[in-house]
Amino acid sequence: MNINFNVIAFDPSTSLISISIPEPNDELLALIRLIPSRSYNVGSKLNLIPLASLQEFFNRCDEKEYTYFIPDDVSVLLDSFIKRADYLVTLDSRRGRVLISPNRPKVATLFQSGLSTWSHEYEKYSVSISEAYQIPIILPRYNPGVTFDYAADVKDVFEKEAVRRSAILSLSNATDAPDVADDINFPLRPFQKVAKKFALSLNGRAILAYDMGLGKTPIAISITEALKDAKKVLVVCPSTLKTNWKREIKKAVGLDCNILSGASPSELAIRSMLMPVHKYHIINYDILGRGTKDKTTGAFVSDWAKAINLCGFDMIIFDEAHYAKNLDSGRSKASRELKSKYALPLTGTPIVNRPSELFPLLHIVDPTNFPAYESFCGQWLYNDGKTVRNGAAFREMLSAYMIRRRKEDVLKDLPEIQRLDHFIELSAPAQKSYQLALANVYVSLRNPDYQRDINSVLAQLMRLKQIVADDTASHSVDLARDIYEESEKKVLIFSQFVASCHEITSMLGTESLCITGEDSDSSRYEKIDKFQKDPNIKYMVLSTKAGAEGITLTAAHYVIFNDLCWTPKDHRQAEARCYGRMNDLHSATAYYMQAEGTITEMIMELLRRKLEIIESTVDGINQTAADNNSIISEFLSQLRMGL
Repeated sequence: MNINFNVIAFDPSTSLISISIPEPNDELLALIRLIPSRSYNVGSKLNLIPLASLQEFFNRCDEKEYTYFIPDDVSVLLDSFIKRADYLVTLDSRRGRVLISPNRPKVATLFQSGLSTWSHEYEKYSVSISEAYQIPIILPRYNPGVTFDYAADVKDVFEKEAVRRSAILSLSNATDAPDVADDINFPLRPFQKVAKKFALSLNGRAILAYDMGLGKTPIAISITEALKDAKKVLVVCPSTLKTNWKREIKKAVGLDCNILSGASPSELAIRSMLMPVHKYHIINYDILGRGTKDKTTGAFVSDWAKAINLCGFDMIIFDEAHYAKNLDSGRSKASRELKSKYALPLTGTPIVNRPSELFPLLHIVDPTNFPAYESFCGQWLYNDGKTVRNGAAFREMLSAYMIRRRKEDVLKDLPEIQRLDHFIELSAPAQKSYQLALANVYVSLRNPDYQRDINSVLAQLMRLKQIVADDTASHSVDLARDIYEESEKKVLIFSQFVASCHEITSMLGTESLCITGEDSDSSRYEKIDKFQKDPNIKYMVLSTKAGAEGITLTAAHYVIFNDLCWTPKDHRQAEARCYGRMNDLHSATAYYMQAEGTITEMIMELLRRKLEIIESTVDGINQTAADNNSIISEFLSQLRMGL
């Protein structure tokens, strides 16, 4: 059979069809020249016609009884292109978005309801990857008759999300996971097994946001042991907890740890990470976060992070992961640089001040879905970065990555902690010093540009707090003695100021011990053991920073805050040293010392408000809580209103 025309190829990117004429003549050339938008490529000697003109080409050939040949592969390609869906759904992992683009001309406008991160740019639509699993459900519902094609990488995202959502559904309200093995030297409690199953269901990349004292450390170790290919594990934690982690790992699995130290990784440290001597390695945030700017790119570079990535860790545990909340800090940047197959951030306070602080944790567990801070805030938060756009959708998204349990959720019989205000009056000398210092603060705040010298203002505020703290010390001592005399229960006393700690300890005498940042790890744990076991030691005085994390002091039943910190987190962590710890459950009472007519009263009120906002954000967003400014900013605003 003589073939007049050969359909050689079809290019979907240009919608052009290439046609050759094996034996050209005037009649054949006249026919092809009549096809709309036809062109001729001199080099290849091929005629090019658009897909829209293909049917006319076929009709003219049939009229003249000319023959044409289309290879099977070109025929299949043409057929699939002609029958393509109205929209093509593709992945833009760089922006953390799924794109929905027109796949053919003059497609219908899309409508949706329920996708909080939906946006429309020109003819394209997009949705956050973390919400994309709803696309096949919502879009067909609101756009009947409209068809969609899904790229392979998008289908992969949907499949992973289906597994993730299934795990969430089964564990969201679970109180036990009896099918989960302990994998460590002592049994996990039922609610601890739930957290373990959650993390394993999410392929070892999850945020464990259990309250302080609910055993996040043994849960993390147990998860690690269950992941059989996690041969090399790094624990990132505050420096004060390195010894605690070493002890817990030894207790749980009988293994010694490699403690990493030094401002930068030495050759010996790198060798210790490369050699298969230790499974567990421990580093603290401060040395990890030390870095420099790259001279070429200007990007932050952590020598420790580079070395750790070079050595290839299978799992990284981030204890007290809120240490990485400050996006611009070296700690946060270095933590986000670390690469591993499995990642497990642990924190009892996933939000300290604002929802945007969750981004570093989400980026650590899922950098594909949360590639950039700007896109996260743009998708989920209002412009101030402090308030969530859609509380229900945000909670649903967050539940796919984080499991949260509070003490009251898992320990129904644990009495609530009592928090009592304890007011005092400043002595005359202290009152005089306080008023002079306060006058200096007001002088600074009268300057409209006081924010430019904010460090000076903050230093003046700390001076006010220290005057109150110094004068309150004797009252805290009296209260502690009264408490012990009446209850015969041990007492913890916290202060932000090391000088106040030493003064209180001196007044309490030999019945007291003191822990501040000046103590070495060995000294710290020696004092902890003595306080826990020695009945002659009735009081422990601690600086808030040194004593708020990683210390178990369950022998105490009472807490006194000699002075107040700026965030509720610091007080809650301090209370947790003695209250609700798994190895010794009992109630506790906390006394908040406040001097009448001073900043401590204002701080206490702001602390209460801040705590309500933070808890509503983490455990159920309250959209009426529109403002989540820091306590210091609110405090300064109130002072300025009093001018």
